[in-house]
Amino acid sequence: MKGLFWRVAESYILSEYEANLERVKAYDMRLFKAIMQRNPQNCSLAFCKPTASCVDVHNNLSESFNNAIDPSRYFPMVEMLEIIRRRTMQRIELRMKKACLHRGRFTKRAAAFIAEEQESLKYTKYVSGSAQGRCEVLDRGKSFSLHMGMRTCACRKWEMSGRPCRHALRVIAEKKLNHEDYSSEWYSNSKQKLIYPSNIEPVNGLRFWRNSGDVIKPPAHLVEEIENMKERKPKPKRKKPRHESPTKKASRKRRIMHCGRCGEAGHNITKCKNLVLEMHRPKKRLQEKMDVSQKHLSHKDHLSHKDHLCHKHRSNQLNSLSGLSPLLKLTLMEFS
Repeated sequence: MKGLFWRVAESYILSEYEANLERVKAYDMRLFKAIMQRNPQNCSLAFCKPTASCVDVHNNLSESFNNAIDPSRYFPMVEMLEIIRRRTMQRIELRMKKACLHRGRFTKRAAAFIAEEQESLKYTKYVSGSAQGRCEVLDRGKSFSLHMGMRTCACRKWEMSGRPCRHALRVIAEKKLNHEDYSSEWYSNSKQKLIYPSNIEPVNGLRFWRNSGDVIKPPAHLVEEIENMKERKPKPKRKKPRHESPTKKASRKRRIMHCGRCGEAGHNITKCKNLVLEMHRPKKRLQEKMDVSQKHLSHKDHLSHKDHLCHKHRSNQLNSLSGLSPLLKLTLMEFS
């Protein structure tokens, strides 16, 4: 279900967007209505303009920021802001060092994107090209037209991301060109250095601050809320829904049941009336228990065999000492 939603959000063209919506509709009509209530056109790449050279349609930046400042939320306002300022200074300095130590023309993230697209070159085939820069590439039997001069492709992935798609990489490989010459400069290492040219200015500690004598009182409703929350466990993080939390299990309410024998919806395997050959597969937990019990039995057999050999060895010793006196026999048995 989560994958179906992200396919809708990461659709680059209108036909792909509509096809992914149809897959959601076929999977669950209630899920389709829930998505349409949120107006997916606001978050789908099929309706975004290519001016930003960015294909991020999620809110991971805010999530990372909230996770980074989470330890400081337990402190008073001034100390909290000071902790955030120091962590920001450290972050800027670290990113600047990484940018200075990186020797490539483009960032590691851009290189990883190109490497991922190059893995799909085996499904593409170069058809032809013209002197004006227009080319045609086949991808799994589908035709895509490109313009190398304008850096556009029918899949819209090149112009949306600013990095060559698999179709452009096929033309670049066919003509023995350099893919870095067809990537946006926003992903270059020189641009990354311009983001962190100067850090936040250092600030003296609280003991060096001048006391103005003013007392700032918190709002009355905030004081009442703090009083009501005393002796309670603080919850600084937002409440995650069931599909995001790794500890909460999703409810089975309103879920469509599928048969484990025939795969049809509306019934389970106990009420299945279809004449389909059932495949008996041992469950994972049962198989693990069988393996553990087998190991335990083999270990017990090994110990019992070892005890039997020790007992046989002891009996042979007693038989060899049968002609001696009892006291001498006991002394020799203790030393053995």
